[in-house]
Amino acid sequence: MAVFLRRSINAVTALFAVQFAGGVAVIVNEKLRAKKVSRILDHAGAALLVTDDRLLGATPGLAFDDARILSLDAVDLPARGIDPEPAIGTDLALILYTPGPKGLMLSHANVLEAARTVSDYLHLSSRDTLISLLPFSFDYGLNQLTTSLLVGARLVIQRSMLPAAICKTLRYEKVTGMAGVPLLWTQLSQSYSPFLQKRFPHLRFLTNTGGRFPPEFLRRFRESHRRTDLHHMYSPAEAFRSTYLPPEQLEKRPDSVGKAGPNVEVLIVDADGRICGPGEEGELVHRGAHVPLGYWRDQEATERVLRPHPVFGEREMVIYSGDIVKADEEGYLYLVRRKEQIRTARTDKSGSFPI
Repeated sequence: MAVFLRRSINAVTALFAVQFAGGVAVIVNEKLRAKKVSRILDHAGAALLVTDDRLLGATPGLAFDDARILSLDAVDLPARGIDPEPAIGTDLALILYTPGPKGLMLSHANVLEAARTVSDYLHLSSRDTLISLLPFSFDYGLNQLTTSLLVGARLVIQRSMLPAAICKTLRYEKVTGMAGVPLLWTQLSQSYSPFLQKRFPHLRFLTNTGGRFPPEFLRRFRESHRRTDLHHMYSPAEAFRSTYLPPEQLEKRPDSVGKAGPNVEVLIVDADGRICGPGEEGELVHRGAHVPLGYWRDQEATERVLRPHPVFGEREMVIYSGDIVKADEEGYLYLVRRKEQIRTARTDKSGSFPI
């Protein structure tokens, strides 16, 4: 079942209601136009589309059977709950779509382990307040939701992506944690942004993925917000999180993507399947937590990414990322070349950036 709603309590409720009922949720980015939404629904084979009148009106020409569209504005929800359908960790929970479309299949265990991993190294607790800037259809944005639920933290949904509006929310809501991508940090460091001039006494950390922190932002942020930790993270498209660079290493190793995260092992393998030594370039192989179930309706793509362990063989499947990396003598990893070029995005009139 597809969930096509703005980031909101309704979207969260719908997502878990689908899983509670034993279904598989497909989270559709609220910013997509009708053509792309239709392609995702068709490829997923969605049995039902959960949405609202606002998004239906904003996507005229949606190619989906009206009888299978459930608008939350047009139905009366039952007053009595239902018993949950039993599910175990390896059961399919979510399909997250990347451009193509390609649907990455995630189990319940994948989603839970990703939340545990990130909340572990960020030391999240019920005392934290996180700001939600990224779509739930993006694994990084979804992780903001799942980590909040896991530890009982507050999650504040930010609508406007204008720097002044973000800064107002950071101060008013006493936000302690903020996740972003390089484009966001670039926007927040522009002359029209108050982000580097204002003080945010409760902001404990920033996290970044999808490329390193922009060097100019990094320099200026350190000058103005010395008490806020910066965590740089990396993962291939198929894994929630592979590595992270602790804040104390960022100044010393600004180009590094760090070391393997909790419950993850990262291997560097050459073209002959040999484990590489320090300084040798090879493909990053991800082992352990976050190995997904594969790609929905795409066995070829699944077999290209999920392959036998280079040492243990068929006993364990691992992620062959396609990204070329190398490690230094202390085991810190450096990205040499990515499998896919990181997309850049132009902001729309509201200041938001599509992911």
